[in-house]
Amino acid sequence: MTVEHPPRPEPLPSEVGTAADSPFAGLAPLERESYEFLFRFVSGTAQAADLRALEEWSAQSPARRDAFARACQAWEALDPASSLVDSRRARSHSHLVSRRVAIAGGLAASAAGIALAVRPPMALWPSWAELTADVRTSAGEQRSVALGDHASVTLNTRTSVAIRPSPEQIGRIELVSGEAEVSVARSDGRPVEVAAADGRVSASDAVFNIRRRHTDHVYVTCLSGTIQVECRERTVTLRADQQVEYAPDRLGEVRAADAAAVSAWRDGVIVFHATPVAEVVEELNRYRPGRIILVNSALGQRLFSARFRVENVDAAIIQLAEVFNARATRLPGGVVVLS
Repeated sequence: MTVEHPPRPEPLPSEVGTAADSPFAGLAPLERESYEFLFRFVSGTAQAADLRALEEWSAQSPARRDAFARACQAWEALDPASSLVDSRRARSHSHLVSRRVAIAGGLAASAAGIALAVRPPMALWPSWAELTADVRTSAGEQRSVALGDHASVTLNTRTSVAIRPSPEQIGRIELVSGEAEVSVARSDGRPVEVAAADGRVSASDAVFNIRRRHTDHVYVTCLSGTIQVECRERTVTLRADQQVEYAPDRLGEVRAADAAAVSAWRDGVIVFHATPVAEVVEELNRYRPGRIILVNSALGQRLFSARFRVENVDAAIIQLAEVFNARATRLPGGVVVLS
């Protein structure tokens, strides 16, 4: 007779070899263990036993719960660093570089700077590029920025934009992360360019929405006027109510788009229409502090349709659990494990 035992969680990085082997070796023991637990979940290797292990670990003392909460909220603790950048003042390229160097120096002196030295796993905290962007919004925040007298950009939640000086005096910005609506009205016909990942959008008289996912897939939707989208040495033209997606290896085909649904965030509404749950979770994570962690890959492929107000985004978690008979486990620091 063979007795099957439940799988034992893989050891934490600090349990293998020495603590110096951990990517978070510079942190204090409780902080290091907290980040390692989080890393296990967001890396996609977590099992039910890992969730039990985290619950047991955090239940042993308030200090552990507090440490885990601090790890989950590390990106918010770094928000003051990004606010040092005043995007409303005109600045030269050298000034931008010097400000970024100053911010980077401040981060390097902090414990969280250790974790930011590499690409954050599953966007748990802002990347180095996001933190050193010129304009940045936090969870649930929107912000509008004028680009001279010919263009403006409205940033959605958790969005970072860099202003790129141009010797040709052509407006150039880079969408580092997140989503933005760009409005352009140049009387001289010269375009404004918006770069994102491996492509760029140019327009001289148009309004368009551009969203960059953490996978570097970019979605561009023309809301009015005409725009050009270039990627991989190909260019397509979009007119109102048309959309195109591009990725590091391709530029997709132009298709019809529901412009009202795409731009609903401007009115504080999130719209899902037959959207895979994995993408729903990614979207919800942009609007709330903490993190929703999906550990059920089959659930991630299910399709979900709903509308939510931004201020009531946690209702989506409850509805997901009810609709798909899933388990939503709430942990310190605003973390929810959906299984």
